[in-house]
Amino acid sequence: MVDNVLNNGYGEKERREEIRMKAATYQEQTGASMTFYAAVCEEFHSMQACYEGLSLEEAVEKYKEIREDPRLAYYGNAMGVEIHDESLEEYDGYAFPLVEGSVIEGGNLDYVKELAIHPLAREALERVREVFPEYRFVPPAEIKESIYPEHMTADKLARALLDLANEFDAYDFMDQVESPETALTEIKYNLLAGLGMQE
Repeated sequence: MVDNVLNNGYGEKERREEIRMKAATYQEQTGASMTFYAAVCEEFHSMQACYEGLSLEEAVEKYKEIREDPRLAYYGNAMGVEIHDESLEEYDGYAFPLVEGSVIEGGNLDYVKELAIHPLAREALERVREVFPEYRFVPPAEIKESIYPEHMTADKLARALLDLANEFDAYDFMDQVESPETALTEIKYNLLAGLGMQE
């Protein structure tokens, strides 16, 4: 249920749909495209097998084959996207890692400003998240800020924690919390006082 809240709550569905629409519009207007790759060794693609110019499905299949061989984990396996867009200049066709090991490294986008805001890179990240739901996801700064705003008030944070507790285990939550408003006030007080949640 926690995954459901993080993946579908707080406007996630709407955010993903908006990303898809922007990517489709951008492709139509510019002719830009994207392919994917899977590499045994992310740091040095030529050191071991690297499969480039693949569809997402092909890249996922190759990546899963790589990950199934425990001898290859030592090399630092990765899968990522190649954005083919002349406006990117030095990053046109650049192999950019989105998955490293069993972690979706969305935060990697923050290192390249042009890719962090590129519609196809953002779409690629969302598509990768969908095909690897069991992988840990490290969100880029934009997503992190939308879920956990830097200047979130204690009231908003308390409400988010209460919603998460309810979604996580609704039956247990209803058995233990007689009045959600009282619980909200208690959580808010604990946050302001610097205390953790009490038993």
